[in-house]
This record gives sequence, structure tokens and C-alpha cells, in this order.
Amino acid sequence: MHMAEPDLVLRGTATDRISHSPSGLTLPSPHGLPLQQEAPSPAFLAGPQFSPETHSGENPLIGYVPPVLPETELRARLRNRAVPQFENTDCLTPEQKVAALACLPMTYRANTEGARFAQRVIAQVRASLALRNPENPRYARFYYGQADVMHGGRLKPMPDYLGGLSGPGVILAGPSGSGKSALLHRLRFLVGLQPVRLHGKGIAPAEFIFLPMLTLRWPDCGTLAGLLANFRDALIAELGSSQTSEAVFANMTGRRGSSVAIATCIFLNLGLLVVDGMCLRSLRGEFREILDFLSTLKRHSGIPTILSCTYPALQVITRGGSTLANFGSGGHESWDLEPPGTSWEACCKSFWGLGLHDPSIPIPEYLPDLMWCVSRGNMRILTEAFNALHHANVYDPRLPITGTRSTVTDILDVRLRRFKEPLSVLASFQESLVVPRKEDLYAHGDYLPFEAFSDTPGAELARMFTARLPRGA
Repeated sequence: MHMAEPDLVLRGTATDRISHSPSGLTLPSPHGLPLQQEAPSPAFLAGPQFSPETHSGENPLIGYVPPVLPETELRARLRNRAVPQFENTDCLTPEQKVAALACLPMTYRANTEGARFAQRVIAQVRASLALRNPENPRYARFYYGQADVMHGGRLKPMPDYLGGLSGPGVILAGPSGSGKSALLHRLRFLVGLQPVRLHGKGIAPAEFIFLPMLTLRWPDCGTLAGLLANFRDALIAELGSSQTSEAVFANMTGRRGSSVAIATCIFLNLGLLVVDGMCLRSLRGEFREILDFLSTLKRHSGIPTILSCTYPALQVITRGGSTLANFGSGGHESWDLEPPGTSWEACCKSFWGLGLHDPSIPIPEYLPDLMWCVSRGNMRILTEAFNALHHANVYDPRLPITGTRSTVTDILDVRLRRFKEPLSVLASFQESLVVPRKEDLYAHGDYLPFEAFSDTPGAELARMFTARLPRGA
């Protein structure tokens, strides 16, 4: 049977329209099935973030994701200096220097491991999109079948030829502050920043969307309902406009909410889903239900999925029984603290170069060692330390030349005092491989490396952390 070119419209301006499609989406369907007969409302799609394009060819999606690039080129694309460069900083006023340093916390210095991780992720996204081709009749039947799921039906199994896409998701694990979220943020600049509205040819919908990447924060409440609420809010932020009704995606709640969310991902041709922020506190909530949802999404959609977490959460996932291990069975990518050495010194030199002092002033010999002592290899803390130092340099231009280790230490101690306790626990473990007190493990476990939990069974970890976390944490 020939399949018509159905309209695909996201609606968000009238609740009476949304009632026809509980998710707020006008769904594509094969020829012969009823569609909404109203004129399409462009309010939900007509934001400036969309780039209307027309495609002819076998796969209209794959061209929007870059090929797997060489490592050196990927490092250059991931890198973000964040602080503007000036030929002459002497002519800048203190106010201008402070303004120039405002984005320093967004600095990202890409390394080899980050570039190789990006290569693997881009390869997975491209492989998935190559098979999830809306111009392929076999996939089109599966794609159009999501309309039934949106209206309360059961999830549809993927076609057999997509079976290779149903494996476990990717876990990116490492201590809090090691740079996981920064890497995932920069990855979006490679996979795609903006949703694209496309016009299909042949059996693809006449108009449809490609959403390159969607990032969700692990919900503070630790429940699947909280994650689905974050899911809905993220979609509205990506696709909506100032006229978008709050009723859009209203059925991503309740018993059928997870199925609707999965069907929506398929419907929007999502390239990559990222869930960021699973940590020690997450173990109090319904984390098993969230992990089961991510496994189900991968199994029924073939969409690449990344979960970012700290090491206590990883230990519970990988050693907490088959239910949890389903998602983590594909292994994990470790993102560890930076050890002292050549790479650390190069990192400190890079941060020193962001300062608005005379660029001919070399980095003080004592500074890399001092910075490691105050951060213990934690990139978030290192960034804050250099941010404090460069702001101090604004008001004392001689500091880069005359400053002593003691002087700079005093500056950093004030700025980093909120990290005093976790840094103390981390330093103790790095020096003795022992966490002094169990209370320290409960309070600051997210800052610790993998080895701090390797001798404790995953089920015991889950019981320990769940029991010790305070109510409302």
C-alpha cells in the first residue's frame, strides 16, 4: 500500500487541539488512518532555533551529524577557551578585565581521552541514524506505529534488522568535578545544537523533526516521575516557543508516561539521549525504576543513551543484581581525576594563559604543584582556583611576578573553603588508600575514585547510602 505524506505538527496553542493527541503532538500515520483535519498551527515549531530544510535522498537525518573526525581535529572542536584574547592587556581597565573573565568557568581543555570518547559516541549516533531511516519502508511502519503508543497503546518492538541497536547504554563514570558534565556539554556542539525541521520525500512524513541531542538532569526527587517531568521540560525548552501551552506533553505522567516518552523520542528522531548527574544522593529515590526506563528506551528505540554518574552510583549499578546490571552490562567509560605529572603541568599552563596579565610572564614554578595540592586533580576545583587567582591579578597587576606560594595559597584558601572537607577526605584516600571514617564515605563519596568502593558489595553500598542519607537530602 502506498503511504501518503502525512503532516507532522507539534501543537501547543490550544488545549482543545491537544485533547485529540494526548502528548500535544499531531502524529504521522499511513494513508487511510485518520489525521487531525485542522489547519496546522505553526506556533510550536516557528521558533528561531529551527532551520527548515528539504532533502531528497535515502536518509535525510545522517547528514546532520558530522563524520567521525581525527582525534586532533576533535580536540580542537571540543576545546573552549572562554576568555577572549587581547594583543595588549595594559590598555584594559579592571572593569573590562572582570567582564572578560566572566566566562572562565566555561573553559574546557579537551584531552586525548575526551576526543576518543567523542569519536565513539558520534560513531554510535551515526550508526543508529543510518538504520533509523524514515525513508525506509520497514522503519516507516515502526515509526508511524508510534501513534498508537501515544494514544495509550503498548510499546512497539523494533524491527528485527534494528536488533543490533538494542544493547546496553553507555555509562560515563567518575568523581564529582572530574569534567564529565563539561565533556557532555561540549559534545553537544559536535552532535548538534539545534533541532531541525525537515521535509521528507516519498514515504517519510511531509514534515518532521530531527532532534540531535537531549540532555536531562537526574531528578532531585530521584523518581521516574521526576525524570519524566524533566523530560517534558527539556522538550519544551528545545522545541517550544513563548506561545507553547503547558498542556503539551501532558501525558508524560502516570502509568503510561514512560511509554509516551519513548514514543516521543522515536517520533522526534532523537539522535542521542544523555542523563547527567546520578550520584550518591540518587540512591535514596527510585533509581531502579529510572534505570529500567533507560534500558526499555534503548531496547524499544535503538537511540544511543549515556548515563553520567559518580563511582558510588556506578558500583551500585554494576553490582546490584541483574535488574540494575541490564543497563550497565555494556561496561563504562571512566573519567578520573587528573594525576600530577606532565599532563597536569600542561593543564595548569593552559589555565595560566587565560589570565589578563602580560602574556610574556611565565607560569611560576611552584604553581602546578600548589594547584594540585589545593584541588587534588579535581578539574572543577582547579577551575575555581585559577578563577580566583586571575581575579586577584586584576587588582594587583604585580602579583603574577611578585606573588609567592604563601601569598597565592592565602588567596586560594578563601575561595576554596567550601571544598575543605571533601578535599581532606580525598587527600587522605590518595595518600593512604583508606577513608578514615565511614561517615566521610557517606558524606563525600561522590568525590572519591573507584577504588574507594571496590571492596564493598553493591547491595551493601545501596543499603548503606540509602540508610545514611538524611531525609530531604
